[in-house]
Amino acid sequence: AKKYHPDKAGPEAKDQFQDLQEAYEVLSNPDKRSSYDRMLRDKERGIHFGRKAPIYDSSPWYRANFRRPFSRRYGPSRAHADLILILSQEEAQEGRSVEVDIPYYGPCPHCGGSGEVWFFPCMACFGEGLVRERRRVRLDIPAGIEDGSVVEIPIQTIGSIKRLITILIEVR
Repeated sequence: AKKYHPDKAGPEAKDQFQDLQEAYEVLSNPDKRSSYDRMLRDKERGIHFGRKAPIYDSSPWYRANFRRPFSRRYGPSRAHADLILILSQEEAQEGRSVEVDIPYYGPCPHCGGSGEVWFFPCMACFGEGLVRERRRVRLDIPAGIEDGSVVEIPIQTIGSIKRLITILIEVR
């Protein structure tokens, strides 16, 4: 910390010093440390908690002319989220584990994606080779998550063709 203090290292070290100060603040507080550790575990499992989604004007003219070009850059809106998870203020503050049903679109487990079973059309997927259903996934919400936060979950681990599910968190 002394090495990066702005009085000693100059104003260009200000950002590094602030990063160190923030890290110390998190690591020295047991609650913040627990939340940080949970976030690291989620990151290892491939779950990403993004920053808040922007607030957009809901008028049709605005959506048609401005929203689409910017929505990918700044994060999904309510209309672009695959799932909206509504939490109470208490749940958002304390964090919790929830099970959510996510859309699944992937190979049929009965025919292995071929669409046929012994030269006959598969009755489970009607010969398409693909099924559309919902699958249950456990999601650990970290303490202190804010309204408008975006959670992205990679779902290739359950065989889905779509690689990422986007969940928008709403706190009420």
